[in-house]
Amino acid sequence: MSASLPLVRQMFHITLDIEATVDPETNTQLHEQAEPYHRVLVQALLAHPEILHQLLRSAAIAELSNARHALEAEYTRGGMSEQDLLTSVMGQLEPEVQAYFTEELEDHQSIYLFDGYAAIIKHFQMTASPLQAGAS
Repeated sequence: MSASLPLVRQMFHITLDIEATVDPETNTQLHEQAEPYHRVLVQALLAHPEILHQLLRSAAIAELSNARHALEAEYTRGGMSEQDLLTSVMGQLEPEVQAYFTEELEDHQSIYLFDGYAAIIKHFQMTASPLQAGAS
């Protein structure tokens, strides 16, 4: 009879503050006629704060992929992949255990398949500060 192993859980709390802005000045180096049109559109967006809020919220959500890359770069163990991490442990196990978790790929490489770990989002929430006009 095998001994029962405990279920291991660890909670990670990731907080992101993302600032989304609308600049009244154009960021593109287009011809001189672009500036007044850009300002007119920004004024129209300011006249419709609910649409501006949705536009900025969409930009904030789109920025999440950059946040993910920054988190991966900052917090992964020396940039090691999941395969690297599993390899560091598999090398200490007996050959039959290694063989059980090994899958051979077409290009004569092998990977370890272990699906005994996962993460799920327990809660998410987005809050927004009131729209503010920044000083230029």
